[in-house]
Amino acid sequence: MFARTALLWFLSAVATLSLNAVFSLALMLPAGAALAASDEKPVDLIPNSRCLRCHGDPDDKTYERDDGTIVNIFIEAERYEQSVHAQQNCVDCHTGIKKARHRRPLPVVVGCVACHKKHWEEQQQNKEPHHDRLDVVLAEIDGYMNSVHARPNLLDQSRTNATCYDCHDAHTVGVPGSEARAEFRQRNPEICGRCHAAEKDEYMNSVHGRKHQATADATVDGDGAQLAGSPGGLIAQAAAAESHRQNGEGPIPPAVCSDCHTPHNIDRTDQDPVKLAITDQCGDCHEQQVRTYMGSYHSRVVAAGYAYTATCYDCHGGHGVQESTDPGSKIHPDNRLATCRECHTNAPENFVGFHAHGDPGDFENYPEMWIAQRLMQVLIIGVFVFFWVHMLLWMFRESRDLKEGKIRRPDPADSEEVYIRRFSLGWRITHLVFATSIMALVVTGMAVLFAEQGWAQWVIHLIGGPKVAAVVHRVAAVVLGIAFFGHLIAATWKIRRAKGQFRWLGPTSMIPTWQDIKDIGRMFKWFLGFAPRPDFDRWGYWEKFDYWAPFWGMAIIGISGVMLWFPNQTAAVFPGWVFNVATIVHAEEAVLATVFLFTVHFFNVHFRPSKFPMDIVMVTGAVPLSEFKQEHRLDYERLKASGELDHYLVKPPSERATRIGRKVTGWLIVIGLILAGFVLAGYFGHLAGN
Repeated sequence: MFARTALLWFLSAVATLSLNAVFSLALMLPAGAALAASDEKPVDLIPNSRCLRCHGDPDDKTYERDDGTIVNIFIEAERYEQSVHAQQNCVDCHTGIKKARHRRPLPVVVGCVACHKKHWEEQQQNKEPHHDRLDVVLAEIDGYMNSVHARPNLLDQSRTNATCYDCHDAHTVGVPGSEARAEFRQRNPEICGRCHAAEKDEYMNSVHGRKHQATADATVDGDGAQLAGSPGGLIAQAAAAESHRQNGEGPIPPAVCSDCHTPHNIDRTDQDPVKLAITDQCGDCHEQQVRTYMGSYHSRVVAAGYAYTATCYDCHGGHGVQESTDPGSKIHPDNRLATCRECHTNAPENFVGFHAHGDPGDFENYPEMWIAQRLMQVLIIGVFVFFWVHMLLWMFRESRDLKEGKIRRPDPADSEEVYIRRFSLGWRITHLVFATSIMALVVTGMAVLFAEQGWAQWVIHLIGGPKVAAVVHRVAAVVLGIAFFGHLIAATWKIRRAKGQFRWLGPTSMIPTWQDIKDIGRMFKWFLGFAPRPDFDRWGYWEKFDYWAPFWGMAIIGISGVMLWFPNQTAAVFPGWVFNVATIVHAEEAVLATVFLFTVHFFNVHFRPSKFPMDIVMVTGAVPLSEFKQEHRLDYERLKASGELDHYLVKPPSERATRIGRKVTGWLIVIGLILAGFVLAGYFGHLAGN
């Protein structure tokens, strides 16, 4: 009994001395060594090498969670050291880890967004070179935070639809131009296919997917050179893709998911922003096709910011797009009519003759478009060269004559001035209807034609969108047509009432005669100082031109507009390429008419030195007799000689009528000049863009 007690006492003493010794030794050790002897380590002291003891073991790559999910925990140290995160501690991202040997499975707590924003703030202070692309990352984060991926999952609202690390392997994220970055692009369909399996399968059977797979399978060519499937080839392919996104240069790489879908600010495909962006995304590779598409009405609506008209995928398909020669393609000749009918119900067979990507600069393939474009360009250039030179010379000569006292301006303060009725009430009402309807047509038509420009988009949004603009445009066209044909009926009735006494080529007729050609020559002699100013009868040649211009304008713009307004009826009679020609002549003639009316016509009527700043005769209907004698001396002398002059003399317009005339005319002039400026800016912007 004593021996047992002594033995227990001895062992207790030894244990106590051992513990004291260990405790004393621990007190003498450095703090770091004491921590190294324990698995309980603060986060910031766990070195990456410690993590890689487990995660770098290729024989222990995976483990199975309770729900059966297989998790890959293997990290290839060499590839991690080549990544953009090589300087980061593992626990900088895996903030949920508090011990070097942690429980499994560990909840994933990785804050990519917070970390990058923190480093961005530090970068503003330190300007560290290895963080010089953080501004790009922050821009991508802003896009991601507003994307469908960042929104809560509808089935599990505690999770987002996709996190950064669902798409990016943070341990191998490469810098631009690296092999890791190139491999990430090559694996793009596989990564996206984790969630979008059906779309991936459709893509892999498309023309894009087959080309992409071909580059993935390739290694070297016949001469032993690297192709896209090898590391160097992958890098070249990724560089080509980046070059195309930035400046459109270099060979076109096979398209992957992120080339068509904006990778970070991605949204649901049924949302307007996605539909509107697809044209630009396709245009990164298919520049020529997008350029020709931009000449269509479809593209004008898209450029204005509205997505209800056809874009690339409506005609070509999305993930399953095929070559046009493939029988499964939506634009194969056997399938094209069915594709058109998805939007244009009951479209006749001639619809397929429409050139969706017709190029008016390509005579060989689109001769009718080339001819129409060149004819309109010759007409536009010819009209403006002649009339703008005519306008400038007239301004110069009339200014000189005013200064020398050869002609004079009417004095509005002269209450004794006698007036002569120049235009009847019917003429004035018709003119006002013409002016307002034409301006409505210009506003709605040109805003759509130049929809890619800021002013046009503002106007379209102000109107209420392209659909409202189209309704207003057509209503204005109908009103203009009623006024036009109403005038023709009135003129015909007047001729019939003359009972054969109407002189078709007489001095009061608007029909051009040989005398008008002579007057043009005499006018240019006056411009150049070789002869005095010629005298004119009821109508000058420029007034006849202003009158007859709407006739050819109505014919070209009106007929082409009706054809575009009723496409099914048009295609039932004419081949499909007529739509391409109608689009060209409708737009070009509208530009010609608009700029002519609001520059040349305004000068002839309002801005000549003898009339500036405006002539209100189309509101009041009367002009001073002295002005009439100066402008139309032959008509004055003929009326005086026949005794008819007194029938046309009227009282001066009242002060109220004059005030109304100035306001109405002034507003029409201001609006017209603004429209002319917008149209010229749009037209020359179009030319520069082409």
